[in-house]
Amino acid sequence: MNKKCNKCEREFPLSHFHKVKNKSDGRRNTCPDCRKIHEKQKLSSNLDKNKEGWDKNEIFALRQLRLNGLSYPIIANILKRSVGSIQQKSFKLGLTTQNKSEENLISLRIMNSSIPLTQR
Repeated sequence: MNKKCNKCEREFPLSHFHKVKNKSDGRRNTCPDCRKIHEKQKLSSNLDKNKEGWDKNEIFALRQLRLNGLSYPIIANILKRSVGSIQQKSFKLGLTTQNKSEENLISLRIMNSSIPLTQR
């Protein structure tokens, strides 16, 4: 039994296509060669987006989110950027340190300083 690739429209044996559970025939709609091309294009477009400059609004949002203690993955989801680019920009802006324990100590000091002395 043969199947036609949706991208290149060539016919291949069904066993040539990768398995996928949610398809009616249990196989992908694109051949492995077309899939590789698609993944490379997707990766290069994501790299280009991450190389784009940061505008003032994004930097302001990053500062506010980091100061409010949100984690990198959450910030990356909000700003639609990779976790690595968020970490690099945070480090360049002085919002984080390379030593995580030092960063935790700083945030603990900030939290303790905001608690009135009568509650400590």
